[in-house]
Amino acid sequence: MSTANAQLDNTIGIVTPENITFQYRVAGPFRRGPAFLVDIMLRVLAIIAVYIGVGLLTAGLSMVMPFLASVFSWLAGVAWIGLGVLVFAVDQLYGGLFETYMNGQTPGKRMLGLRVVTTSGQPINGMQAVMRNVLRYADMMPMLPLASLLFVLDRLMGERTTPEAFVLIFVVPTFLLGLGAMALTPRRQRLGDLVCDTMVISENQKWSIGLARLEDARAPELAAFIPARFEFSRPLAKALAMYVERRQGLSELRRREIAQSLAQPLLVKFGLPPDTSYDLMLCAMYYRAFIADRGEETRSPFGLPGAQNWASSLAKGPPAQMFDSAPGKQGDARPAVPLAAEAATDDLIRYDLPGSTPSSGR
Repeated sequence: MSTANAQLDNTIGIVTPENITFQYRVAGPFRRGPAFLVDIMLRVLAIIAVYIGVGLLTAGLSMVMPFLASVFSWLAGVAWIGLGVLVFAVDQLYGGLFETYMNGQTPGKRMLGLRVVTTSGQPINGMQAVMRNVLRYADMMPMLPLASLLFVLDRLMGERTTPEAFVLIFVVPTFLLGLGAMALTPRRQRLGDLVCDTMVISENQKWSIGLARLEDARAPELAAFIPARFEFSRPLAKALAMYVERRQGLSELRRREIAQSLAQPLLVKFGLPPDTSYDLMLCAMYYRAFIADRGEETRSPFGLPGAQNWASSLAKGPPAQMFDSAPGKQGDARPAVPLAAEAATDDLIRYDLPGSTPSSGR
């Protein structure tokens, strides 16, 4: 993908240590704006609910304990200060807590299919979530007094429409600094994102990869030994598709190194010999996920005519040529790793969208 096209469609590539590139679509202001408005509405509703609750509580206490009425009357005189503190607290807790405990999402972002991640595609931590929300006030600059905007309205209307005290309290954010930063950065980062090394990505785009052409006809035979109840989660299927698509450009040693973190615990999980080829195991998983389960066994994506005879393989066990070393020979077989397949999947697709928890067959 050219730089110009990537800039036009807001798509960026993240290269993993395994030299595999994943494409993410970063969210610009027009995608993030509606999510921000949804979150603003929810914050306003929360503030109103708290304010009403406090009012009802003070009214009830005043009726039960009349001597507190004078105290509450004094507090009502400084209610604007309390409202300002309440607004600030709700604003900071809302974004910081939600993005920390919802893996980079607020209710508004979740509704719009957005998520905050680091620039390397990792989940954000609590400090990043809080800091990027605190720094939103810098993105809102410059602030314009509401009086300056209503002055124009007053001149047009020919009369003052708003009390002086009310006008002097409020200001209107312009978001010029934040919008300018988003326009100048390829990841569409506002100031808070730049400081915290985060970005906002769109999660609801579809990924689709055509069926890869596998040259190894042993994959269907090995795929027959994958339990029928095994379920392929979306992150696991995506990792398999990405690996098979790019394996042609990798050496055998590099394939083994990349495939090991996922294939090794899967071999243990399925009870297969530990010296089974890791690369072949992932090819078999790919075959099972994208071809066999769709009833397309006979279309032979392996570049060879016809399909293999699985019945004999099932009766005899995995053929010897599927192993890195001969059956029964210890060779360089590594000890079984007592990990679930989900943990290995995290190693292989740790650059995938955060918050997606792979799930093996249950």
